[in-house]
Amino acid sequence: MPASSTTPTFSTPADFILPFPNRSDADKIQGKLSACWCDHFDGLMHDRDAWDRMTNGTPFGQTLWLAPWWDHLADKRHCRTLVVRDEARKLFGALPLYHDDATPHSLHNMADGKTCTDHVSVLAAPDHTDDVIDTMAGFLAGTAMEPSSRWNSIQIDGVVEGDPRMESLLCALARRGVSVHRESRMSTWFVPCAESFDEYLKKFSRKHRHHHRKLLRDFDQSETLHARFAQNIDDVRSILGDLIQLHQDRWVAAGFPGSFADDASRRFIHRVAELALHQDRLSLLALCLDDQTIAASLSLIGDDDRAYCYCTGADLNLSKVQPGKTLNMFMLRHAHQQGHQGVDFMRGDEQYKSRLHGQPRRVMDVRLEAPGLAGRWRHVSRLAQTTVKQTIRKTLKRPTVDVIPLAD
Repeated sequence: MPASSTTPTFSTPADFILPFPNRSDADKIQGKLSACWCDHFDGLMHDRDAWDRMTNGTPFGQTLWLAPWWDHLADKRHCRTLVVRDEARKLFGALPLYHDDATPHSLHNMADGKTCTDHVSVLAAPDHTDDVIDTMAGFLAGTAMEPSSRWNSIQIDGVVEGDPRMESLLCALARRGVSVHRESRMSTWFVPCAESFDEYLKKFSRKHRHHHRKLLRDFDQSETLHARFAQNIDDVRSILGDLIQLHQDRWVAAGFPGSFADDASRRFIHRVAELALHQDRLSLLALCLDDQTIAASLSLIGDDDRAYCYCTGADLNLSKVQPGKTLNMFMLRHAHQQGHQGVDFMRGDEQYKSRLHGQPRRVMDVRLEAPGLAGRWRHVSRLAQTTVKQTIRKTLKRPTVDVIPLAD
């Protein structure tokens, strides 16, 4: 999608700027790496490109996601980001965390909670990932009880099982006496693109293959149905407004408040979409019946060339048109046409994701307890609580929570 000519900027206080290694100095660390806490959000991301290069390709650790979250949803939270830098103060890694006034020694990953951020991971300069992780683990385990760096517990939600950076950090922490507990209630679902969309459709039975082709053929040949992608800010505001309404209608009808029940959440996602448009990383799609939007989706294109489908919505009153199924097929065909690696439908175990031949990976809620007697007691207490919850779930015939041990 074409980008707008206006480039958004982030404010940076003059007294706190972390310099980044530039591309020509990417292999050069001056002296040794060391870790410390950063309590200033502004200044962390003053070099957007350099910050974004530290992520693992997904948008959710990058500036287009974290900066709007901090501006619109952080509220009274305080930045407590773990940063790794060399002796010249150049930044080589980060783990964006926060705390609140009520529990200053309990830390959480940024953009957690109702934001539903997936693929949360360690940020590190690509050429120094192992060194960054080792430095982080040594700092967290070795200084947890010091007054200036004390932490009791860290909760990181949205870690996808098998992420190599987070797996390495957790194993390194466990070796140093940090208690690690991981639970999962649902999975992310990735649908890889085949050599062509026709090749992808061959994964389905003949009956379903025919059905999917007919859905798209009927849509393409219809005189009243059409699709449009957001090309400018006005499109973003219009399509995203319709998408939010469709999304909210679905969840409210099911008895839930929905992801965009408050103004702050709506401002957040609008800002994300605007930034993604500027960076040519937005895929905001609307399927329309005449002038009415009947289905829509918001996807962010990662540096790994995957389309991350963050939100969808479809008109509940148009089941005969099958707007939801048509939307999914349209998105997957478009991903093949654009040469993407595939579509990540993110967290949630809705049946349609497996029916689309999505590949599941569990989303984990990770709890870290600091070394020492108190941390071990909190860890044991949490294990006991989990056991009780599992028993209750079994009694009520509800799905149990997966407890995922670290690899040996």
